[in-house]
Amino acid sequence: MLSTAALFAPMPLHIKIITPERVVLEEDVDSLSLPTPDGEITVLPNHRPLVSLLATGAMTLRKGGEESHLASSGGFVEILPDSEVRILADSAERAEELALEKVEEARVRAEEALQGKRFADEGGHAALLGSLERELARLKVLRRSARVRRQQHEDMHTGGSVQE
Repeated sequence: MLSTAALFAPMPLHIKIITPERVVLEEDVDSLSLPTPDGEITVLPNHRPLVSLLATGAMTLRKGGEESHLASSGGFVEILPDSEVRILADSAERAEELALEKVEEARVRAEEALQGKRFADEGGHAALLGSLERELARLKVLRRSARVRRQQHEDMHTGGSVQE
């Protein structure tokens, strides 16, 4: 027989993040924050069903007091009944998959290309803006991830807990 605590324990969110190349992540988490064209939303267990565009930006997953971060660029998010979330992203990368030097180089190249060009059409300009936006999202994910790791390291040595 289940205890009262087991009956009322929060149901985790089951997250699945898929890109055209691979399944980036599939796991249960406590919450998920992600970018949409209308701003960032946070999804908790038992969220009402929703379908939205996924904007380029940073996603944050929380599980048992730990945070992990991903950079995403475009796509769709579907929040289903029973705390299931499916994300179909144009691209998604975990913080640990990103190299700061390469991201910085790509950001600089995109900024230089934007500054030095005159565009015959909006398509070329939009493509470069999209590249710059992706690199800025990757940098944001790397910075958030580094901040969390530093805080966890400090807490290990001081006996504190991670503050959000």
